[in-house]
Amino acid sequence: MTKDDTALYSSLVQALAEMANPKKIAKNPFFKSKYATLEDTLAIASDTLAKYDLAVMQLNVSRETDTVLVTRIIHKSGAFLEDGGVPLKLKDQNDAQKLGSAITYARRYGLQSMLGMCGEDDDGNTAVAPPPTVKITHKQESFTDKINGASSLDGLEYLWDNNQDRIDTLSDSRKQTLTMQYNKKKKELENANV
Repeated sequence: MTKDDTALYSSLVQALAEMANPKKIAKNPFFKSKYATLEDTLAIASDTLAKYDLAVMQLNVSRETDTVLVTRIIHKSGAFLEDGGVPLKLKDQNDAQKLGSAITYARRYGLQSMLGMCGEDDDGNTAVAPPPTVKITHKQESFTDKINGASSLDGLEYLWDNNQDRIDTLSDSRKQTLTMQYNKKKKELENANV
């Protein structure tokens, strides 16, 4: 172990002893659960790590067979510790919106895992059971109500991403109306987090 590694581990042990768990305040309407947001997780992690000359970086890394999001804890000496990465699995690799959601998910869980934080599993429930989907018919108003009722950015993105196949079957004018409503709600939720 080098001197830099010793400094990294010493600082990390002190930071982890002080690290608090983020509050589970965001709601997942599909699983009727609460979870800690990426924003809350980052705020606690960054503040605590900085006290001990540590910082966090999260990077998308392309490998031969897949792309992962790697979480790295860096010490001011230059020494670092990183995880093996959270896979970014997408059906459509060209869908930037779904990629953004996958990155948010991977950042939240990668960071919580690296720092031993307890965050309630929200959208990870899909690993054990298929997620409930919102039935979109020609009654566009019911989906609009669900968009308007989203209480978190993660919940809104989850709703949108998991119903994209059905949205794509709607007429152009209905898709445009839903997209405008989605963007309006997304901006509202982003502004509420500022």
